[in-house]
Amino acid sequence: MASVDSLRGHLDEELRNASPRLKEIAETTFKKVTEGDSMPVDLCKFVWAEVRALCTREQLPEALIIWKKLTTRIAEGSFQTSVQEQRDRISAKKMSTEILRAYEVIRKNGRGVVYLGSARTQPGNPYFEGARELGREVYLLLRSTSWSGAGPGQMEAPLLGAKEAGGRVAGVKIIINDERAAFEQSVTSALDPENVALCDYFGPRKIGLADAAMREQESDRTAIIATPGGWGTRDEVFEYLVLKQLKKMGTKHPVPLIIKNQNHFFDKMLEDNDRMLREGMISEDDLKLFSVCDSNRCVLDTLADFYAIPEEERGYKLRELAY
Repeated sequence: MASVDSLRGHLDEELRNASPRLKEIAETTFKKVTEGDSMPVDLCKFVWAEVRALCTREQLPEALIIWKKLTTRIAEGSFQTSVQEQRDRISAKKMSTEILRAYEVIRKNGRGVVYLGSARTQPGNPYFEGARELGREVYLLLRSTSWSGAGPGQMEAPLLGAKEAGGRVAGVKIIINDERAAFEQSVTSALDPENVALCDYFGPRKIGLADAAMREQESDRTAIIATPGGWGTRDEVFEYLVLKQLKKMGTKHPVPLIIKNQNHFFDKMLEDNDRMLREGMISEDDLKLFSVCDSNRCVLDTLADFYAIPEEERGYKLRELAY
């Protein structure tokens, strides 16, 4: 059923070149519709009956031509609206299913350390190898599940490192149907299929990775670690920062967020933070929501201090780290 507003809009378009009398009839009819006590069940049929009753025999052919065009416009608009509403219903249901699937994978594997970073780096790249070493050492320190976006590059590297050390690894993967993103469509071989939640929508993926880093209990050892990456990595960094800033991480227990500024990669982004502070866009306290490290040893020291891990359990201090 067409709404009064949509019907009036369509009719105004079709009456643009109509005779003055037909425009007058249309105005009278719409006034009757909108000022009535109740809306006719079939608005289109009601309006046509009123127009036909008011038209003279000579005016009916003109009115009929306009009415046929109008009903076609209304039918097309109603169809498009119906299709969009159906898509909206389908997407809402699918997003709900994807969120629940992510929660199930998290329940099965446990919360832990979420790694962010570029999907474009390859083994042998210093950023890739640095993330791999970090994943191994962080697992040995915290003994928590390692999480990422389950793609290649620095989403894969820390999971490989953690797995090499005997750790549990899991991920939440976004599916992108675009040939330009073909390089990151494969799920890392570090993960077993049952430990990956696949998402068509970014919403469930973001919710899943945020939940994976949440500390449900004070004894949980989780973290968010950002390694060098592009727009996607920065998007996620600021997403977590805002969640922490607004206390919307879903937990009363603090979660450390560490930016690994390897090779000064994030210098410009950090300078932007300084400007935001100078301009009054953020506060001094906001800058305390994250830590910045330039090496894996610094990251490990930060985590060990945050969770008050005894010196004798900080085994990384006895090993030589390359990154």
